[in-house]
Amino acid sequence: MHSAFDRNLGPVPLLDPLSYPGRLLDRAALLDGERLVDVGMGEIDVLLGARRVAPLSGRTPVLAVGSNGAPAQVRYKFAAAGVSCVVPMAPTLVEGVSVGVSAHVSPAGYVAAAPVMGDGGSSTLVLSWLDEAQLAVMDASEGRNYRRVPVPVPVPVSGLDAQMYVSAHGLLARDGVPRAARPQGELISELLAGSAALRGRFGESPESWVRVASADEGARRYAGRVFAEEGWVRESEPYG
Repeated sequence: MHSAFDRNLGPVPLLDPLSYPGRLLDRAALLDGERLVDVGMGEIDVLLGARRVAPLSGRTPVLAVGSNGAPAQVRYKFAAAGVSCVVPMAPTLVEGVSVGVSAHVSPAGYVAAAPVMGDGGSSTLVLSWLDEAQLAVMDASEGRNYRRVPVPVPVPVSGLDAQMYVSAHGLLARDGVPRAARPQGELISELLAGSAALRGRFGESPESWVRVASADEGARRYAGRVFAEEGWVRESEPYG
């Protein structure tokens, strides 16, 4: 018998920016509206069929490096757009992909994650299988700041078929080395400590940063310019 677990999906980073990336999925499950159903990969198509939604073969596997690996964030995006909130999801260890930081500030005010390739790293990332309507919503939510591309390394379960979103702004780096993702409050505190220009616009705390950034697109654009002026931006790897 399948059991629902963790009915509280955790915080939604779009609503609680300092919680970014949210509570990431830690085992294979079917997101089914407001709950997660514990399930093995071999059983997912049976559950999808019972819900009369697209099977795995009719879905695109998408690898998340940030909050799209948090069921609460995924559900919020899809529910707001009025599309199905039934999504197969599974964490998987991916060799050759690390989690870095995009050189932009999101409309919600957080500084989002981005994939880093070619540094010899590996990460446990969440793979979601999205139907056509869900993929269109995800593309729209990421489109201004990310590009969807094929994952250039094999991904367990999905092989070479997986997609991911790469930053259109480049990566935050230190001495040319991409910064590793870290808890949002720590990351913002570090950025503020390193730039008087950022402190002058956003204040001296993660809370003031989020308050200003979420309310002012001009401030978000300003942060991107400061990132470049401080020499903190490294271009993303070229993808086709």
